[in-house]
Amino acid sequence: MAIIEKKKYMKAWEKNTFGLKVVLDDKMFFDKALRIFKRKVDNSGLLRELKERGEYSKPSEKRKLAKGRAKKRWAKKFEQTHLAGRAKKY
Repeated sequence: MAIIEKKKYMKAWEKNTFGLKVVLDDKMFFDKALRIFKRKVDNSGLLRELKERGEYSKPSEKRKLAKGRAKKRWAKKFEQTHLAGRAKKY
């Protein structure tokens, strides 16, 4: 008889971790819990994914956006590395 292996990929509701949760203690205020929840949502990328799925964008538009972001990252890195040692001239 063969041993049946467990699924490697379990669905979220099977893991009992469905959704983002913040457990409140007796000492924790609602404002702090809300800040923690917002941070978890930002780190999970949930809003970004919803925005991307909201409307269809052509593959050429996606490439154009990715290229623009790469140029911006490169320019920022270039400024930080090459202009860090120079004094500002007024």
